Amino acid sequence: MADAGPYSTQMSTESSTWLSHYTLRISRQLRSPQVRVDSVISESGFCNATLRCSVEGADHVTYQWTPMGPRAVVSQEGSVLSDAWSLHDLDRTYTCMAENPVSSYSSTPLPVGQLCTKQKLMQVSEPIKDSNVCWLRGAVEMLCSSKAEAKRKSAGSIPQLTCNAVSQPSSTPVVVNGALGKSVTLPLEFPTGGKAEDIIAITVLYSGRSIAFINPREAGSLHVMDPKWKTRLNFIHPDSVQLNNLTLADAGPYSAQMSTENSTWLSRYTLRIFRQLRRPQVRVDSVISENGSCIATLRCSVEDADHVTYQWTPMGPRAVVSQEGSVLSDAWSLHDLDRIYTCMAQNPVSSYSSTPLPVGQLCTGSKAAEATYCPVTWIFLGKGLLLLVFLGVLGTWHIQTRMLSMKRDK
Repeated sequence: MADAGPYSTQMSTESSTWLSHYTLRISRQLRSPQVRVDSVISESGFCNATLRCSVEGADHVTYQWTPMGPRAVVSQEGSVLSDAWSLHDLDRTYTCMAENPVSSYSSTPLPVGQLCTKQKLMQVSEPIKDSNVCWLRGAVEMLCSSKAEAKRKSAGSIPQLTCNAVSQPSSTPVVVNGALGKSVTLPLEFPTGGKAEDIIAITVLYSGRSIAFINPREAGSLHVMDPKWKTRLNFIHPDSVQLNNLTLADAGPYSAQMSTENSTWLSRYTLRIFRQLRRPQVRVDSVISENGSCIATLRCSVEDADHVTYQWTPMGPRAVVSQEGSVLSDAWSLHDLDRIYTCMAQNPVSSYSSTPLPVGQLCTGSKAAEATYCPVTWIFLGKGLLLLVFLGVLGTWHIQTRMLSMKRDK
């Protein structure tokens, strides 16, 4: 695992140098995934269950469930499945397949009949009342029009649920980036031909769990069901949901389920939370003066930040960057010492530039010339010292001679 990280190969010709960058990721081969039943609720002739698939000691894992029914909703990168079944569906068998970049493995098949028996479903004998919303637990909320009703075919029979089927969402959620402590907006996505004014109900979900219900046709009809969102979730009429005062724990999968009188569809989002960057610091890793040139390695870093990319300006013909751009190696001659370097750090929500660094602070003219002109410099210094010593001796002898002469004259 310690071998993972950034690698690069530097290739040089007589006139140029270039660099190829690689990122090596090491992944463990997967074991058989385990399927856990989070919840099972039998009501209204339906069995609603939430299943969770996981692989011990593994990372970079994606999950896929088979089969996927019309009422199925997956969340948390596919690891959690919420679905609802009637008596006719109890012969289904579910399998979770886990994959990472180097292996894949399927779970032991799980029959729906083990979760929901016919006896459990037959116990529900109360009629379904007229309602704008009929809840299918485990993150499947089907919104019915006020005209919808469920009728019994006969006494003791299974109620018939007349809800709209949920349209299958896009396979790729919309990625939304938010800054820690700030606000972010989740734009509602409408299918072709859909209009905001046709929506009669909106349900906001986090990790497959309902956190808010909105009736856009009634002012102030926002009902927040999760206490932690009580003062932080707003509906911006007519087509967006706003999340405020974001924390790192708010990151994850969100979805918005929208219903008209005839259809229901789902918009999915992945919310990522980042800290706003502080000013990057530039550190001098090494400075070498030789052959009339100054060669230095500079390192740029931002404290307590992730997903950061770096960019140096200016970039000379001999400059080489590595470690995602945070390290710059360059060489300068005596004519380049007036250059000023700046490192700009960026993440998805902010950017910040370092304090400008003059090359002259790293390599002075004497340092850059040291290796080539060092012998000549020492010769001049030696001659100068010898001349000073000679003049001092000569002056002393001259003074002593004059003093002796004066004594004789007296």
